[in-house]
Amino acid sequence: MHNDLISASDIDPLNRRLSANKKPASIVQIILLSSDEQCQEFANEHKIPCSSIKDSGVNVISTNVVAQFWRDIGLTSMATNDSRPQRVSSLQTSVAYQFEDKIFVSLPEYSLMSSYYNNLDNEIFIQKTIARLSYLSSQWHFSGRPLIVMLLKPEMFSEKATSRFLDTLKSGSFQGVQVKLCSVQTALTTSFKQQLQSLPPLTQKPDGVYTLSQIPGKLKCMFNTNNESNEEPVLQLHGLNASEKWDCLSKHMKEEPDFTDSLYRDIENLYNVASQEKCWHVIRHCSALLCKVHPSISESVLHILVTQRQISFGEGDNEETISHPPSTAEFLEYIQKHSRKNTILFAIYQEVLLYLCEIIQKNPALFKGILRIRLDLLIRLIAKETSGNADSFEEMCMLRPIEFYQFISRLLSGGITVSEDEVLTWERIRYIDGSMNRLPKNFHHNLYALLNSTSGIDLNGNVLHSFPLINEMTAGEPQFAISISNWLDKLNNPQLRQLYVEAIMMLGHLQKMMRTSPRFIELHTILYQAHDLFVQECVVDLPENICGISREFYLTPPTGQYGTLQYFTQAITQLYC
Repeated sequence: MHNDLISASDIDPLNRRLSANKKPASIVQIILLSSDEQCQEFANEHKIPCSSIKDSGVNVISTNVVAQFWRDIGLTSMATNDSRPQRVSSLQTSVAYQFEDKIFVSLPEYSLMSSYYNNLDNEIFIQKTIARLSYLSSQWHFSGRPLIVMLLKPEMFSEKATSRFLDTLKSGSFQGVQVKLCSVQTALTTSFKQQLQSLPPLTQKPDGVYTLSQIPGKLKCMFNTNNESNEEPVLQLHGLNASEKWDCLSKHMKEEPDFTDSLYRDIENLYNVASQEKCWHVIRHCSALLCKVHPSISESVLHILVTQRQISFGEGDNEETISHPPSTAEFLEYIQKHSRKNTILFAIYQEVLLYLCEIIQKNPALFKGILRIRLDLLIRLIAKETSGNADSFEEMCMLRPIEFYQFISRLLSGGITVSEDEVLTWERIRYIDGSMNRLPKNFHHNLYALLNSTSGIDLNGNVLHSFPLINEMTAGEPQFAISISNWLDKLNNPQLRQLYVEAIMMLGHLQKMMRTSPRFIELHTILYQAHDLFVQECVVDLPENICGISREFYLTPPTGQYGTLQYFTQAITQLYC
């Protein structure tokens, strides 16, 4: 090295040496571009540096162009496979690209409102921009400064949240991140520029953004159609708002199950109308029927899976689990298969996964005790919390995307919203924890110790055998937790599942008191014995029951003199001690 025969990068090609020294956080540059004169006037009123997209002096591109740029950069004579998925990272959309004398800058993938319906919510846009600022500030490793391009549109200024957000950015600091609103030319002088050797064919859209001339084929909609047909619209829906139009279309689809090209175009038009009116339940229904796919859904699924969690679709015997990253085509097969009975699930599956991914990246501690995310149970939980009926999705679908996100976040954090006419009962808590598939602390260690003292545990006919399970696995390894999750998930009733979890925890505490080690422990016997003891102490009849257990027992708290754990203790003592 002293004689310049080798360099530090030859010895350390992964640049690990650079991570030893903590670098100062980068200043994130923000370029604001206006899509029309109305936005430009708004920016001038608030003294925000902003220029028209047409007069900016740069070419604004969408993320599919960025994907093609990096695809071309990576292709060599030894790598010519064009079937690789086109994925774009946050860092790749935060640099400038230069081809000859042309400069290109990219919009973030979430800023294109046409990419997916949740981007129509301004607060979702702001939330994602905040996350992007924090990420770029801490993870930027190129020379120069990171760059975010924001395209302002009239609909953004219909809410005060956008104005407050832009005013905060002007201060130069946002939630600990240094930011700088600057003109295009100022930002380009300090940004990182990636040189391009070639330029793919581009087409400029009406809003001034360039996209690829040939867009990859989209997923087919829920029905077979030939879009070249010139049929007249199925229904005359003039003079109606989006909700009224949807009522007419949904009624027609029930009466006429055969879909035509004309109906397909009606749904597309209705989607556009509903997007303008922000009629969220209509947007979600039309999005599902048209099989719209979020461009980042595969990455969201991958982010969840790499945290050693699983994702399941369906319920009961039809439940399928994803434990390894699927291709986009495989994932879409899953959601199409499980949304045939209720097409709205095609959209809801994606939306829930997108929000879960954001939450798990921001606050992974909220997922503690959750190994498998059972989407159908979670969606039914949200439906029940919003409408009181787990089978009715309409109230849930009327939520704004930001409200949907906040609702899931509150469920995970335990901050359940209770209105004046509601009571947070233990039945409701058990239903929520069971639907979230959450297990208490030390549950697996207690169960492992219990399996060491018996041959197996019977759960309604599903036996968890001790051997070879405890011989091949330890209490703390993920594979043991997965085996336990597979066993518990055979129960489809969330409240009942949580009662069994409580019984197992009490068995683990009392196992040393057992006079003999039973060959098999029958959990259902313990549960119903505890329930009988509870009923004997009640002075009123308990006719209402769920799975043979009275509702009053589900309403009983676990602890206390008359808690469920007390009855489980008595039942276990009578049976095994």
